[in-house]
Amino acid sequence: MLKMINFSTPSFKNLAPPFFFINPKPLIFTGFGFTQQTLITSLLVILNLTLETKGIYKVAHSFLLEPGRWLMQGSWLERDSMPISFKGMTLVVWDRDDWFSMATKLVFPGSDRLEIACHYKGRLHEGDRQYTFLLQHNILGQIEGEGWICPDTIVQRYWVLGDRERRSGFETLHQVSDNNYYLTSGILAGHFLTSTMEASLERQG
Repeated sequence: MLKMINFSTPSFKNLAPPFFFINPKPLIFTGFGFTQQTLITSLLVILNLTLETKGIYKVAHSFLLEPGRWLMQGSWLERDSMPISFKGMTLVVWDRDDWFSMATKLVFPGSDRLEIACHYKGRLHEGDRQYTFLLQHNILGQIEGEGWICPDTIVQRYWVLGDRERRSGFETLHQVSDNNYYLTSGILAGHFLTSTMEASLERQG
């Protein structure tokens, strides 16, 4: 029985340009039960392995993926307010191969704003570049979140549990060097930004 896969469908048309050129005519396979989805998955796995082998998609982050102590310095901005400076520290500890803890404390010198303290407990998924975490925040309360390990950045989002204001947030850490990162983040209430933060991180020791 002939199995036909139509490469002219929208999913294949969108996939083809970045990776390879495909003649947009149906291909006929004999003796194979491939579906479009399984074929896409197989092609992406092969592509990913090829890029890793050639060193094109190599992940080598020093923040989060390695234990360490990081100093932070930057500015905090809230709606209808002027930016205020802060300083802080983040400590990353790995308990087991795929579990990590992270503690962060921020202080605002010369300001009456409360300091921020939070403690993460997270798990890096085996064979993946994604992680999930629980976070206890001294102001927002209990938080859940997820993160992605990208080639040059670490991106994470989180949401406050049981919160009537439906607050959530996001963070992006861009790797400048092995010992330096640049952080941008924001907190939202519903669909609206309530505060943003930007900071430089420097590894100590």
